[in-house]
Amino acid sequence: MWPDGICRVTDSHYTKTVQFQDINYQLSQNEDKTAIFESWCDFLNYFDSSIHFQLSFLNLAASEDTFARSINIPPQGDDFDSIRQEYTGMLQDQLAKGNNGLVKTK
Repeated sequence: MWPDGICRVTDSHYTKTVQFQDINYQLSQNEDKTAIFESWCDFLNYFDSSIHFQLSFLNLAASEDTFARSINIPPQGDDFDSIRQEYTGMLQDQLAKGNNGLVKTK
């Protein structure tokens, strides 16, 4: 294993794993969609037929309690506590609707 994350498996086989975050393609403007798609095509065309390329998507069941705690905004004892409570509730509602209880890793 080298410091840059490349792993030598055999004398002629190397591997590297890169984790990336998702973007909301559907909400992008048309010119942004075009740029994203062109960048994706450039990325895929970078690999010639001698390079084996694999994408992995992991969808793991997540603990609802863990998610709820991660977006909880505790009260501060000031005039904004009602806003914090409302915002926390809105985030929890969105979280419940948006990911079907999955943690997605790409």
